[in-house]
Amino acid sequence: MSKRKNISEKKTDNYAKNFDLLYEDLNTEQKEAVEAIDGPVLVVAGPGTGKTQVLSMRIANILKKTDTASSAILALTFTESGVKAMRERLLSIIGPEAYYVSIYTFHSFCSDVLKTNPDKFVISEEIEPLSDLERIGIFREILNENTFKYIKPFGSRYYYVKALIKTIQDLKREGVKAKAFVELLDSFDLSLEDKGKLLEVARAYELYQAKLAQKARYDFEDMINLVIERFDEDKELLADYQERFLYILVDEYQDTNTPQNRMISLLASYWGEDANVFAVGDDAQSIYRFQGASIQNILYFRDFFPGVKTITLKKNYRSNTGIIKASEELISNNEVSITNFIKDLDKNQEAASKVLEETFNKVEVGHFSSGITESFFVARKIQKLVEEGVQPSEIAVIYRNNRDSKDFSDMLARMGISFNLLGGENVLEDHDIEKLLKLFDVILKVRNKEEDIDLFTILNYDFLNFNYVDTLKLSRFASTKK
Repeated sequence: MSKRKNISEKKTDNYAKNFDLLYEDLNTEQKEAVEAIDGPVLVVAGPGTGKTQVLSMRIANILKKTDTASSAILALTFTESGVKAMRERLLSIIGPEAYYVSIYTFHSFCSDVLKTNPDKFVISEEIEPLSDLERIGIFREILNENTFKYIKPFGSRYYYVKALIKTIQDLKREGVKAKAFVELLDSFDLSLEDKGKLLEVARAYELYQAKLAQKARYDFEDMINLVIERFDEDKELLADYQERFLYILVDEYQDTNTPQNRMISLLASYWGEDANVFAVGDDAQSIYRFQGASIQNILYFRDFFPGVKTITLKKNYRSNTGIIKASEELISNNEVSITNFIKDLDKNQEAASKVLEETFNKVEVGHFSSGITESFFVARKIQKLVEEGVQPSEIAVIYRNNRDSKDFSDMLARMGISFNLLGGENVLEDHDIEKLLKLFDVILKVRNKEEDIDLFTILNYDFLNFNYVDTLKLSRFASTKK
């Protein structure tokens, strides 16, 4: 027994030394954020400033300096990859105890609340999350079963399905129900047609919610809204979670929406203005919201916690001076910035190391007449760099949309440049997959005698190995004989 205890104490000592070594590597602002354990704290952290390290070190510091249980710390972020990164970083600092810290995405946290307290929610035990395919099916049912003037055009009844899904998702993400949406429309000066279309959207929204209840399903957005509603109504359930989590940390705070903000407010409300809430964000990095919405989040946080301590991380460990200056110059064109509202806030970054400072290169901007011209320019540039001795693994091409990958990959392949394509290529836009889908489409159309020109198209696909001349003869014969 004593031997086991000695081993445990030795491990604890090792992790304590690990924390001390990592702490010494932090810069002044990072140390300030890690040490700010009590009360509300807002950290404005630009890209490459080490926010994941700060979040992890702060959790470790709470455990080191207080008697708080690991499970009493709640860390919320947006992606599963963010959860994984934070957990792994924390493991390297405090060891296996990191598994007991409550690290969630907003949705996984709410999903856990639903599963842990089924008796608290007015939903059946068999209720399950909705799949994307089921969602499309439900909206098709709604359009088939109901009469609409604007959102069900003649000849293409499902034309607005994607737009309907997105609009209702956006409304739910802001906590706006169908009835509230109708009331909201009265405050806008809309044409009769626009108002009519939006009223039909509201009606489809109501029908969609009824279908979800009927099918015992809830969608991704409902997870958060269901929990918020229950927290608002059931003070006992809310108090249970308020007492459970003594420290709350929120990553990527600029991307929180209205219900997510409400969730944080409810969990922190028991402690009022002195709540131990630590939010990390940067208005210039908002990727999930419309321009300017991230400003509202940060200002909301400062209003909700008037005594908030604001810390800015300015040392960039990822980029050289050239990239930092170029990005700041570009971002300075934004009409709305947090610095417009917090006058004493200085967000200007600097390269953290002398190596990064010395590798100053101006960013070149190119204008191209077409995507092909652009991809050729990039491929030629890469070719020259490789010829000059640069390792291909040190070269990256970053593009905005997944569909752009096709132009770059085609050009690189034509010029004999080896490459590794990372990330979400849209498989449905692959040329071979498009041919396969066309084949399936024609097989379906043949049954209804609607194949027409598409049949001729697929007969010329190389993987079917039909003779082109025979296909042409057959087509002419069919045309002659009608």
